[in-house]
Amino acid sequence: MKNRAVVIGIIFFMLVPFFSIGCSEGRTKQMQQARNLTEQLESKDPIIKIKAILEIEKIKDKQSLIQLIPALINALDDTTAISIPVKFEENPRGKEAVWVTRRVSSPAREAAAVLKKISGKDFGEDTAKWQEWWEKNKMRIKGGLLP
Repeated sequence: MKNRAVVIGIIFFMLVPFFSIGCSEGRTKQMQQARNLTEQLESKDPIIKIKAILEIEKIKDKQSLIQLIPALINALDDTTAISIPVKFEENPRGKEAVWVTRRVSSPAREAAAVLKKISGKDFGEDTAKWQEWWEKNKMRIKGGLLP
């Protein structure tokens, strides 16, 4: 019985570094993704910004989302309206896909929608209100307390 406990202990200590490496690699990947998305949100091209915002909307990791909140708030300043493809349909002739449905949006509108989804608050595209909300709540949120 003692030998079994010793063997289990040895195996545990041998495996811990592998698990922590896997966790830190995953975390590093998420942090890099957040940095890349932040850079895209700083682009002058509204299409690049909207693509980044739509990617942010898919992120499940709360820590990554928290990192991106200030960049999303900054994106509220870009009200450039553009047409976004919403639904694709294949061309019956077998060539390229055809855009069927489009909608008009802006980085500000998309950022406001994602901020609302993340925070549960709805300040629309009002940068000042979102900035005020962030200043009041960032310490609590950085502690992992997203709604």
